[in-house]
Amino acid sequence: MSVLRQVTASSIVIAIGGALGYLIYANRPVPQSKPVVAHEPLVRAVRVESHTHRFAVRSRGTVRARTESQIVSEVTGRVLECTPAFEVGAFFEQGDLLARIEAVDYELEVVRGRAALASAETALAQRVAEAETALADWKREHGEDPAPPLVARKPQLEEARAAVAAARGVVARAERDLERCEIRAPYRGRVRARNVDRGGFATRGTPLGSLYAIDFVEVRLPIAPDDVAFVDLPSGLNRGATASLPTPTVTLSAVIGGTRHTWDGAIVRTEGEIDLRTRMIHAIARVEDPYGVGPDNGHAHGQGQVLAIGQFVEAEIVGKTMPGIVRIPRAALRDTVDGFRVLLYEDGTLRSRDVNIVRRERDEALVTNDGFVDGERLVVSPLEVWSEGMRVRLADDEGSATDADREKTR
Repeated sequence: MSVLRQVTASSIVIAIGGALGYLIYANRPVPQSKPVVAHEPLVRAVRVESHTHRFAVRSRGTVRARTESQIVSEVTGRVLECTPAFEVGAFFEQGDLLARIEAVDYELEVVRGRAALASAETALAQRVAEAETALADWKREHGEDPAPPLVARKPQLEEARAAVAAARGVVARAERDLERCEIRAPYRGRVRARNVDRGGFATRGTPLGSLYAIDFVEVRLPIAPDDVAFVDLPSGLNRGATASLPTPTVTLSAVIGGTRHTWDGAIVRTEGEIDLRTRMIHAIARVEDPYGVGPDNGHAHGQGQVLAIGQFVEAEIVGKTMPGIVRIPRAALRDTVDGFRVLLYEDGTLRSRDVNIVRRERDEALVTNDGFVDGERLVVSPLEVWSEGMRVRLADDEGSATDADREKTR
């Protein structure tokens, strides 16, 4: 009897559980179905356009003088005068008097030399007269027979003529030393330093000061080997005069007093070897009339700013011209195993294309126009994963992106 009760109780519990389960199943909530939306990345794109590009090579260097000279004394004496043109920083023209050395002793040497020259010329005249007399006596006695050298007084004449030549050399040297008592400028330039002053004593070889020319200045510009192909550098084979500056042209610039000033110049030559330490090729840029003391050279006078010796400047060298160049942001380049590619936006999908990079310039890359069509959209947004034909949304299309989406693509 107890077993029957247990079976009955178990059946009742099972029946009640089944009923509750059915009620729960019958009253379950029905899930609402939603359409599946594919996630399309949001990208930004820029339009490409090919054009003829002129390359520019950038460098920097320090302005230096074309010609520098150390002025030394060629005579010995007391310094009587130093002119205002011989002050440090002063400008001077070719032939201007810079300093004057006491010339009394050299004036006396000139007088003494001229006296010796007059004596030698008198002796020569006497020897000539004696030779003529001797030849006349010989002809009366011997007719047309040639007279011996001693009879014709030829050795005496040669000695007298040599004495005259030596006396003239002494006079010329004395006059030259007298001229050297006046120190004159060898060219138009500026005074860098002065080592003597009035009242000082100078001997032969004493450094009096240093000068530099100002007709033009030069800047030594290092150029990387990769940049050489983009500019026509002078080969140095033409050794003619540089009356007209050759190409390529160069623009030098420097910030002075908060204002950027520029000067126009030209590359006139390159150095004959590659720097072993930096592996750079050095080109020499020349700027005419840097101080604006000659005919107007354009920028120097127009801006009223001189290009001083020792000024550090930046240079932009005008290079070669190449047609069919497309400028693209460097962010648009995709580095792949096979090289660099770019992504193009076409009707909501991505299309990839190989590019031939000609040169990288700061934030841009220059590529050849291999298959590009003006107006094509180049994707510049970074994409961690992409594939050919992948669907994307363009941030610039109206209604294709919300303001939040646009902010994500920046």
